[in-house]
Amino acid sequence: MSTITFSCLDWAAVVELVGRHIREIGQHQGPAQSLLDHVLSSQGKMLRAYLVFLTSSLWESASLPVVLDVAAGVELVHLASLIHDDIVDEGERRRGRVSAHRAFGVKEAVLLGDYLFASAFNLFARADAGVIAVMSRAIGEMSLGEINELLQPGRSLTEYWRYIRRKTASFLGACCESGAVLARQGLNHRTVLRQFGEAVGMAFQLTDDVLDYRGSPERLGKSVGKDFALQAWTLPIILAVSRGLLDHSWVHLSYGQVQAILTEGGILDEAWEMALEWLERAQTLLLQLPKGSAARQLEGLLQTLALREA
Repeated sequence: MSTITFSCLDWAAVVELVGRHIREIGQHQGPAQSLLDHVLSSQGKMLRAYLVFLTSSLWESASLPVVLDVAAGVELVHLASLIHDDIVDEGERRRGRVSAHRAFGVKEAVLLGDYLFASAFNLFARADAGVIAVMSRAIGEMSLGEINELLQPGRSLTEYWRYIRRKTASFLGACCESGAVLARQGLNHRTVLRQFGEAVGMAFQLTDDVLDYRGSPERLGKSVGKDFALQAWTLPIILAVSRGLLDHSWVHLSYGQVQAILTEGGILDEAWEMALEWLERAQTLLLQLPKGSAARQLEGLLQTLALREA
């Protein structure tokens, strides 16, 4: 089996490679084919797959087919979680298309998500047993975070940090740690990469929270105001309430009113600075890893996240 040569693989190339692999996996599935085609035909950013590729290539010792399986697997997990999230949140659209449960029904969408989870673990098992342990732990954390937030929505910073660490950061941490597993690295490098991925995940979630009130739909490729419509207590809302700029009646205000308060009160800038602090932490962790092409690409990824919509 060939080893990875990453000098020619940029983010777009990884998206193409992983997307093709996923589509090949999702062929010839009988009556379920139309459901699979619907959700697999629109690709996301594939940040998680890109992290698997880059982290596993830091040592240039992992097998490309194995890395490809894990990269495809993490994207299937992500897609399955989005399908289930849309059911819970009653989301109408996903990645520019009608959400799966609206297109085919709730029962069908639940089962489709389950199938994608199972397909992902089949890929993990084919790749490396160590990846199964890493991923199962992170997916458990992610699911528990979703359940806890549903049962008791977080309205304090302490609760917010705990929920997003479980919901978002833990899985990105697992994607990066899996790269070290595939490269046959020890506990030290696995820990550093997990912490790196978690820091990236925290920053990614914080910027998402800000862009829901400040982003451009055209540049983001998705609508804004979804968190507001769900009356979600994201970081900007929590900060504004803690500063006395909003109170619990904010849910009765219009999107424009809340957006103006968050902007004029400096809340969005403050939240963005918090995201940048997490990216700086990720940058510091990167210094503990081998230098080379993959490390430079990871550094470039941090810069891309910092400039998402700044």
